[in-house]
Amino acid sequence: MIDIDIGIPTCARPDAIKKTLASIRRSRFPADRLGITIIVDGNPALKTEIEKIEPYGARYTVIFNEKRIDWPRSINRALAETFHADAFLYGADDIQFDPECLAIAAARLEAGPEGLGGVVQIAQDVGGCSSAFGLMGRGFIDRFPGKAVMCPDYIHFGADFELGRFARRAGAWIPCPIAKVRHARKKDRTHQLAQQVKARDLHTQSARAGKGFLWGSDFNRIHPEAE
Repeated sequence: MIDIDIGIPTCARPDAIKKTLASIRRSRFPADRLGITIIVDGNPALKTEIEKIEPYGARYTVIFNEKRIDWPRSINRALAETFHADAFLYGADDIQFDPECLAIAAARLEAGPEGLGGVVQIAQDVGGCSSAFGLMGRGFIDRFPGKAVMCPDYIHFGADFELGRFARRAGAWIPCPIAKVRHARKKDRTHQLAQQVKARDLHTQSARAGKGFLWGSDFNRIHPEAE
């Protein structure tokens, strides 16, 4: 059985992230084979609260971004600084895992044609981007310099979509409709912050596609000043 690290950025959802962590606690995946990294994005009060949560047997790390850098860059930071397992699942603070989700996804990754070079799609109970959440094997992650799997041209939207496009092109995408999460998609402060950058990210997505850029196939940027 493989070890899994989960990375979850959060900014202003203390109750939601606690529910996400509680759903991981109920998972049938062994806690001693699990690592959890919470990336607190620019909210020191939430950092103090999150650090007090009992890790219940899993490896537990809290990273703090002094300045808000949003979801794609937070995932990249977790991969660069805390990823030591066989696979990494990129998540969000408004999802809850079904009890069998992690075990099913891990088994599917191991059995896939690419082995740890694949990406298992995690299914949502609402419509949306099919690549919003996934379990990536170490071999897939190592394709990316510095383990930066999320294109830093994006602020919030689009990086996961482009990652999914690359994984499909590389023959590494593994659909798994029975590995499920429930995605609340709350219309709260976090949602409002995301909506403020949506138009910019949609323009970025269109501009990158127009130039033929695909993160993973190449590592070209259109917003290098964003670093």
